[in-house]
Amino acid sequence: TIGFVGIGTINSAVITGLCTLPNPPTKVVLSPRNAQKAADLASRFPGIVTVASSNQEVLDTTQFVFLAVLPKQVPEVLSSLSFTPEHFVVSLVAGVSNTKLSEFMPTVPTSNIVRAVPLPPVKDQAGVTLVYPNSPVPVALFDALGTAVAVDSEKTMSKMQVTTAMMGTYYAFIHSIHSWQIEQGVDSAPASKYVGALMHSIANDGKLAGTEGFDELILEQTPGGLNEQGIRELTSAGVMDEFKATMSSIDARWSGLAEASEKRPATIRDKREAKAKLIWAAGGFMAGVIATVAVLKASRK
Repeated sequence: TIGFVGIGTINSAVITGLCTLPNPPTKVVLSPRNAQKAADLASRFPGIVTVASSNQEVLDTTQFVFLAVLPKQVPEVLSSLSFTPEHFVVSLVAGVSNTKLSEFMPTVPTSNIVRAVPLPPVKDQAGVTLVYPNSPVPVALFDALGTAVAVDSEKTMSKMQVTTAMMGTYYAFIHSIHSWQIEQGVDSAPASKYVGALMHSIANDGKLAGTEGFDELILEQTPGGLNEQGIRELTSAGVMDEFKATMSSIDARWSGLAEASEKRPATIRDKREAKAKLIWAAGGFMAGVIATVAVLKASRK
């Protein structure tokens, strides 16, 4: 039996993924915090999902509990609940450390508090989830929903979470490819199907690349070929540097720095723009010198 306190987008995805496994949980108990989503899940998975009358009832009827409320709601929600030493809590609360959570759940052993960062594709058993610390049961659960990646510290988890902010960038990337095909006269339907399937197959190569990074995938591109041309031109244009710079900026924002843009490293584009400004400034100065000389010459006549 698994309990869920808070029924938002991510918890709903986790519940959907669990309930559509070949061997789903015997029982899933939901809190009533989001009545509409809870009722929808109960109707989709009758016989498995039930809705409790309160958050405390979730804890009273389950020992393995997912917590997914907004960070600002943690003090209010947890301070009103009674936990036992037998509870095991998987927190999906963004940006709240296990240490901080344990302050609101003093009866729960710290070894029974785990943070996880799943993404929406867990609903299709195709998501990747960061887990800290490396605890066997949550890791096995999220492996069943795709791929679990256990990390050794919350600092590592924080750095790796930055990568999740590239999800929207990836969607924008495939959107630009799709838009280009339409501009070339390709109908939207086959373009959408082809681009989506192609990107999926390419992404799978990345998933299977192993633990040593992705250099081999790049090096296997034919020298002088079309793929190599794409890498060369985009790298020369500074696109790869821009990705890293944006991740550094997002990391600064995630770390609570107000002026995140100030932490953005200089890129090829920035250096080119700075050079262009210097050239224009020098050009303006020279134009002023030429104009002054012309005026002086004219005044001497």
